[in-house]
Amino acid sequence: MGGRTLRALIGAALLLGLAASASAEAIEDDYYVVLSPDNTLIDGGGSGWVDPASGAQWFYYPQTEWWNQWFYDHPVRPPNWKKIWYYMEMFPTQDGGAYVEVAINYSTRDYSNDQQPPLPPTDDFIVRELVFSDFVVELVPLDFGITIPDYNPEWVSIDIRVVPDVLVPPVIPIPPSPIAAHGIIFHECIPEPATLSLLAIGAFGLIRRRRK
Repeated sequence: MGGRTLRALIGAALLLGLAASASAEAIEDDYYVVLSPDNTLIDGGGSGWVDPASGAQWFYYPQTEWWNQWFYDHPVRPPNWKKIWYYMEMFPTQDGGAYVEVAINYSTRDYSNDQQPPLPPTDDFIVRELVFSDFVVELVPLDFGITIPDYNPEWVSIDIRVVPDVLVPPVIPIPPSPIAAHGIIFHECIPEPATLSLLAIGAFGLIRRRRK
C-alpha cells in the first residue's frame, strides 16, 4: 500500500471519528414557571417531560421544597460526559419581590429509565448544584452551566423554589410578590474523548511504521 493511500485511509478514519463525535448534538428545551410568595405553583409549562397520568410538567419535592421540570437526554453512558447550560430570566410579577433559589439538577448514575424521570417524593436519584440564592426584586438574568465529566445523566432538570418569610437586610421587609421565571436549557452528551485519542495514536503509529 502506497504512502498516499495509507494517509488517505487514516484521514478518512479520523473524519469518521470526528463525525461520530459530532452526532450527539445539543438538545435545546424551554421552560417557564410562576411561583407564589409561599412557593405554590401558579402557572408553568415548557418542553419538558409530561406526566401522562396528571398532565403535570412541574413536580414538587416536599422533602426539599424544590419545583423541578425534567428534560430527557440520552441513555446513561459512563464513558461519555455531559454539558448543561441554562439561560433564565426572573422577575416579580408585582411590586415587591421574594427570596429565590435556583439549581442545576440531573439524575444519578444509578438511575436509568427512559419512560420517566425520578419523580417525587424521593430525592434519592437526584444531584442538585445550587447556582443562585438571593432576593429577586427586579429583572434578574442568569447564565450558567456545568460539566459532568464521568457519565451522561439520562435526565436533567431546572429547579427553582421561593423561600418565604426572608427579610431584606437590614431586616426591612419587602412586599411579597409572585416570581416568574423563563428560559432555555441546552444539554449535550459528549462522546468519550479517549476514543478519538486512540484513533489518532493508532494513525500516527501506522504512519511511523510505514516510513520505517
